Amino acid sequence: MAASAALIFAYRGPTRNRLLAVSGLAVVGGLATTAILEFGFGAYEHNYLHISGAVAAGILAIAYPVLGLESKIGTAGIALMGVLLMFLGNPLSGLGTGPEWLPGIWGEVGQLLPIGAAGTVIRSAAFFDGAGATHAWIVLVCWALAGIVIALLPRRKPVS
Repeated sequence: MAASAALIFAYRGPTRNRLLAVSGLAVVGGLATTAILEFGFGAYEHNYLHISGAVAAGILAIAYPVLGLESKIGTAGIALMGVLLMFLGNPLSGLGTGPEWLPGIWGEVGQLLPIGAAGTVIRSAAFFDGAGATHAWIVLVCWALAGIVIALLPRRKPVS
């Protein structure tokens, strides 16, 4: 999310170019983050490309909606995603323990948000060879597609 916000303020070009830039950022971020975790810290022993793709998908599922909302409602879009992700997404993600350990329905709600779904996909890629992550992949793709659609919709001109 921070990378999207920085890109928004640093580059005022067309939305299409911003989407391409954040796509490149996600790929590089996924590869670099996974390289540090796998080769630097030894956190993983295999599946480098699979884990990198999972990290990149998580970045895109957050970055595209931030760009899309900012293109339609301005900096309030960044704030809206920040509140959604920081105050709902992080606590409900189940990253530290797993969503099954959250009370009631909250673990399931957290898996419908990008952070929870990304955590499930990364955990699945790293430790279970990708098994059991279909729902989380669908959630990430839906968030990313929603962000792209919002970003590419024409902006309404105010009626005077």
